[in-house]
Amino acid sequence: MQVDDIFLNTNNYESVNLSTIMDIDDKDEQTLKFTFYKAFIHKSKKELFIVVDVRNKNTSEINSIIEQWQIYIRDFINFGKSYREYVSYLKYNITIVLMHNMKRESNDVQKLITETEKSASICRKIFIKIEDNGMIVGRDELMLPFYFEKMKEVSNTEIKENEEILMKLLPPKEVEFLYGKMEITQDRVDLINGWLEND
Repeated sequence: MQVDDIFLNTNNYESVNLSTIMDIDDKDEQTLKFTFYKAFIHKSKKELFIVVDVRNKNTSEINSIIEQWQIYIRDFINFGKSYREYVSYLKYNITIVLMHNMKRESNDVQKLITETEKSASICRKIFIKIEDNGMIVGRDELMLPFYFEKMKEVSNTEIKENEEILMKLLPPKEVEFLYGKMEITQDRVDLINGWLEND
């Protein structure tokens, strides 16, 4: 599966030209075009994902790219002319999705990913590992907050076994009235009081 598929298959996101959102001049566009992949905005205009291609970049280059994008996002939030009626929502819902092909086993890479994803400075950042052909590696698509795997079908036998296990965990029938929506009579109140006094 490719990143585009995930956004467009939900029917909640549309691809947008970044220059229609952010005030990017020609010089900036020349700089950004080397890393910018696509931008997807939610149909409500209250959530924006900027997908950036950092494949074949080292950790210091990626840090610089992230800093540069955060400057553009900060400027858009504070001074941008587009989407002003949505900025109060967008400023909390902008995410940079970083498509990478680094080996996670490296301590430097692991540190970069962990620290970057923990940071909420200006916007959220998510790393997704991508193969050279654009396909997402492993289950990295689960990093996207709106993406959910399809529910696994469970056989009737499994359901029955699980129900039996749960039934064994429930309290006995005699105390069912304690957690059900039943009318509590004086007899039951006396039973509860006797139980509490004996404890």
